[in-house]
Amino acid sequence: MPMKNEYEVRGYATVFDTPYCRYRDVKVEIWEQINRHAFDLTEMNNVPLLHDHEGKPLAETNDGTLLLHLNEKGLFVVADLSKTKESRHYARMVKDRDICNMSFAWTYDKNRTFWRMTERKGRLIIVYTINRILELKDVTITDTPANPDTIAL
Repeated sequence: MPMKNEYEVRGYATVFDTPYCRYRDVKVEIWEQINRHAFDLTEMNNVPLLHDHEGKPLAETNDGTLLLHLNEKGLFVVADLSKTKESRHYARMVKDRDICNMSFAWTYDKNRTFWRMTERKGRLIIVYTINRILELKDVTITDTPANPDTIAL
């Protein structure tokens, strides 16, 4: 899909079935992953694109400046950031690689979460899999993602 304009930003707000570390100390590691079917029943029609989960929306699904698409890899984002001076500024930051990643804010069904615990070299390893996203609150461009496998281009 060709870029619509120089202020278009694309990327993955999350990738599926790829564990990422949420916490680590000398005794425990906690890892999280998103199941590829976690969004199957999730509404995604009133979602903003933010910077670091804060501030005014840079793009929104409601006005057509933000498109969200689920594919085999993850939650793919296409955003037109041409509408305001602030959004164009963030588009340039992404293009200049000052901001390289994405993330998302969400609520999930704790009853549909799978936990697995193992031990490795005296350290407790906990991996939990989110199987059902209840609400997608935002997608965000960030340079401090929870999941380092996300990307903003």
